[in-house]
Amino acid sequence: MNINTFFTMTHTRALILLAAVAAGVYANTLFNSFMWDDHDLITKDPVIQNDAFGAFFSPSYWKDIPQQMRGRLRPVRTLTFLTDHAIYGNRPWGFHATNLLLHTINVLLIYAVCLQLCGSWPAALIGALLFAVHPAHVESVAWIKNRSDMLGAIFILLALLSFLRLEGIKRQLAVTACFAAAVLSKEIAIMLPFILMAAAQGYLPADEKKKAMSWLASLAAAGAGFFLFKEHFWRPEISASSGMAMDAYIQMRAIVATLSEYSNILFTPLALSAERDIDFNNTVSRAVSAGLVFMVIAAIAIFAAAILKRKRLLPETYNTLVTNAVFGYIFMLLAIIPVSNIVFLHGRPLAEQRLYIPSIGYAIIFGNVAAFLISKAAAGKYRALPAAGVAVIIAVFAAQSFARNLVWRNDFTFWSEAVRINPAHYRANYNLGLIYVNRGDVDMAISHFSTAAVDCDRPEVFNYLARCYDARGDYDSSLKNYTTLLNLSPDLSADVYNNIGIVFEKKNDIKNAQIYYEAALAREAGNRPAQLNLARLYEKSGNKARAREIYRRYLVSNAGDGSCSIASANLAKMDGKK
Repeated sequence: MNINTFFTMTHTRALILLAAVAAGVYANTLFNSFMWDDHDLITKDPVIQNDAFGAFFSPSYWKDIPQQMRGRLRPVRTLTFLTDHAIYGNRPWGFHATNLLLHTINVLLIYAVCLQLCGSWPAALIGALLFAVHPAHVESVAWIKNRSDMLGAIFILLALLSFLRLEGIKRQLAVTACFAAAVLSKEIAIMLPFILMAAAQGYLPADEKKKAMSWLASLAAAGAGFFLFKEHFWRPEISASSGMAMDAYIQMRAIVATLSEYSNILFTPLALSAERDIDFNNTVSRAVSAGLVFMVIAAIAIFAAAILKRKRLLPETYNTLVTNAVFGYIFMLLAIIPVSNIVFLHGRPLAEQRLYIPSIGYAIIFGNVAAFLISKAAAGKYRALPAAGVAVIIAVFAAQSFARNLVWRNDFTFWSEAVRINPAHYRANYNLGLIYVNRGDVDMAISHFSTAAVDCDRPEVFNYLARCYDARGDYDSSLKNYTTLLNLSPDLSADVYNNIGIVFEKKNDIKNAQIYYEAALAREAGNRPAQLNLARLYEKSGNKARAREIYRRYLVSNAGDGSCSIASANLAKMDGKK
């Protein structure tokens, strides 16, 4: 395939159709808001908010990022956020428009890749259409932060096209550049050299395979070096705490459960949820899903066909189909292995976004198999059946994706849906509780925080429960949750101890209120609310000398601050002045 044949009338129409479908399915995401991690990565990042491109390219910017904020090293994504903000400011629709554009580019690139692999525009069109509308991609496209998946996919697909179309030094330079951009967009791209090794075995002439395998091995070594740098130098504290220690059998159950969930999502994306848990009570056999069984059967069938092809026992008309199916399966497998919880991702062990890149392999297989079946049935009695089946799948997936985009409209719609699907999930209930706190709906906040608190050892949920019960006037329940909080984490901030003192004071337990105000100041001597509360408490109890001492210390340490007027007024009142 050359550039001239690519833009024939047939291909141009196919490209226009694909762009229209991709844009149409995700058009309603333009009305969505920033949500969840978008705030930390965009609206709270001072470099992005100040359009500081110079700071982004300064080593000090990356050096000074706190360890707890480092997360993944994805500078390409950050650069796109900077560019979006420079153009759109903090208007979310602009960021969503970029996500939509990136997804559309991937759809068109998949068409080009499939066309390069098989030379059949129907196979390329069907594969690209499946990728365009697959419901598992909503999490990548509708959530701004997840554009790293799409950026990584773009550079992986460009690398694959360059590898298949170019030769010699041009091939090596183009692939290396794309590989670098891919791994700086999404870590899973370190598997790209192995994907290209599979492509070399399937598509390169015999005299080019050995040379290609050699420099691809060097590229893989470079990728491993980058991975080690990132994990052990860029974010060592995060890496040290990101895994969960497991014995071998539990680890195997986690991997099988992960592959089962992901295979179900790929092949039958009917019950999607942003929050999924792995059931560690399942045995390995019980963790196996229908999707995983299908995936294993497909592997057996595909590689059995490859053996028959190698032995020349298949008709030649099957050769391209088998070659592409083998490559698509290897692509899918290599891309899914790194996210299969070999190292347990306890923060979010299962996430639909992680299937964006693996589904490229699935799209290659689906497009080739569907086009093959349609061509074989063309002269038969039921010639319209395969094409109708493909059309139904594409239509159902498109409708499902369009509807699911609405779940990502804002934080409230998102967490409400997560709780509906997974009612006991900690994070979903906790975050929905926070939203109700901000809305002033204390009763609903308590309901969701209480659900989050079941079998929970996270201090933050009990802190919010205590504050909500305080706001409702249920001081005993508030103190009960504060007690749980102190048992979980006694080394708390001064503000928490001050809040406990306030609850005791509301119960007219002056002695305990004083103890906790003093404890707050022992942790932070300059804590303003605790200083004022303790001084007022001493004033109320008649110890005016102690109250004066605290007020005067407050005025000295906070000179010029507006809050000094309260201390000054109280001090003047105690001294009999107006």
